[in-house]
Amino acid sequence: MSIGAQESRKLNKSYNVFHQFNKLAYFGWPLGKRANLPFYSQPQAGKILWQMDSLYDRIQESIRYISSQVSEKPAVGVVLGSGWWNFIRELDQPQGIDFSNIPHFLPTHLGKKSGGLIIGRLGQLPVACLIGRLHTYEGFTVHEVSYPVRVLGAWGIKVLFVTNAAGGINPRFSPEDLMLICDHINMTGENPLKGEEEEKLGQRFLDMTRAYDPTFIRLARAVARKLGIKLRKGVYVGVNGPVYETP
Repeated sequence: MSIGAQESRKLNKSYNVFHQFNKLAYFGWPLGKRANLPFYSQPQAGKILWQMDSLYDRIQESIRYISSQVSEKPAVGVVLGSGWWNFIRELDQPQGIDFSNIPHFLPTHLGKKSGGLIIGRLGQLPVACLIGRLHTYEGFTVHEVSYPVRVLGAWGIKVLFVTNAAGGINPRFSPEDLMLICDHINMTGENPLKGEEEEKLGQRFLDMTRAYDPTFIRLARAVARKLGIKLRKGVYVGVNGPVYETP
């Protein structure tokens, strides 16, 4: 099919407008409705609702704000899942920052409870705790869910303890058993490393051979024996939920 010069110019103009529209910003999303796009920024009336800054730049902006609010840089990160929030009572000199105040962090869907970052000391060890996680089954994207952990890693935290409450499919386990995760299987069909590659963020294809450090696993088992705590050992299977799996 052939087209005339005038139609050709119209098509080129339409393509250029569409290309710039997608390259620069997302307009027209209804206020009050969260855009289903990664790294969403809170909308302001009369302004562009979403800007395609690089992920690296967003992370650095989050880190700058957090650093301005706390007195020291943590060495260890802890993700506090369901039933683990009382851990923050063990921290000395805790400082809290609500997620909604940190640039590019999203508030959680917890009703009156609000997610946040708690910085404090456990003995002599500076610790950063994330309370109130985001979940994909709440409608968040995998990039939004993983963003707080990306920030901790870019901030220099290299040791992360992750806790949660989960169902069990091992018939030998009992309710309320404490299980030490030694490996995981991702069955969600999602991966937070997908998307446009940014060299500043480091390698995309990661070596997962020792994702769960054998030294920490041995230490946890030794401490459990010393304290008389029954500690199971197993593999965590990640599924989308929301569900507590059973045998």
